[in-house]
Amino acid sequence: MEVAEFTKLTGIATFTTAMGKGSVDEDTPTFGGVYSGAGSFSGVKKAVESSDLIFWFGRYGVRSS
Repeated sequence: MEVAEFTKLTGIATFTTAMGKGSVDEDTPTFGGVYSGAGSFSGVKKAVESSDLIFWFGRYGVRSS
């Protein structure tokens, strides 16, 4: 399932990181903004950091030996 299809079917709020910009359509009604930790807009920071569950799509901190 594509991320766009997942967010459309579930209706959950969608945020990206600066590195993930372009991975989701920012014109959808469920798009909440770009999360950049302390550099985020206060509403985005609060929404992300107070979430009970976060789905992370993509690569993050993956190391291989």
